Amino acid sequence: MYMERSTWTQVRDYFKEHDLVIIGVGSTECHGRHNPLGTDTMAPDKILELLEQRDGTYLVAPTLPYGATDDLVGYPGTVSLGVQGLYDVLSSITRQLRAYGARRFVFLNGHGGNVKSLSMASMDLNDAGCLAAVVNWWRVAPQLDPAGVNLKDMVAQMEIGMIRQALSQSGGVVAKASEILGLRRTTLVEKMKKYGLTAAGSQEF
Repeated sequence: MYMERSTWTQVRDYFKEHDLVIIGVGSTECHGRHNPLGTDTMAPDKILELLEQRDGTYLVAPTLPYGATDDLVGYPGTVSLGVQGLYDVLSSITRQLRAYGARRFVFLNGHGGNVKSLSMASMDLNDAGCLAAVVNWWRVAPQLDPAGVNLKDMVAQMEIGMIRQALSQSGGVVAKASEILGLRRTTLVEKMKKYGLTAAGSQEF
């Protein structure tokens, strides 16, 4: 479910039942003479497009096409927000999404220089009682299905990480972890069984 293609009432209704938002973060920078400036934005955009085609139940915010790439400023077309600038933009975006009901955030990152800003923004969200995860697409690429992007597995890994974090924050108390995640206790228990997670947050695979 693309946010920019939805009406405000559709987004309002989404947040009545869900609290997850996926945000792509890219970059506009020099990528040599052979690649376009938007390479690091195109990669997360493509993954998000495939995700939308396979399961349109997730709210996908517009991809941010600018990142932290100060070292390449000077090459015509490169536009950098810098580490602090990107952090400020992410903080503003997530603050407003939180006001609408978002509590879980997945940042699909396309550029290595964005990692520090994304980590800072994620720590702020986690400190505020939300759950945030950063997925660097090139890190998960070896785990993807050679015949295509296995997005269901990717989303499952994101969810496992969020549940583990909630269990850790709650000291292993499932009832508290369900509150952190904004889920019914029974729903969380079902997900834990599905993924083989124990109350300590470990997997039994």
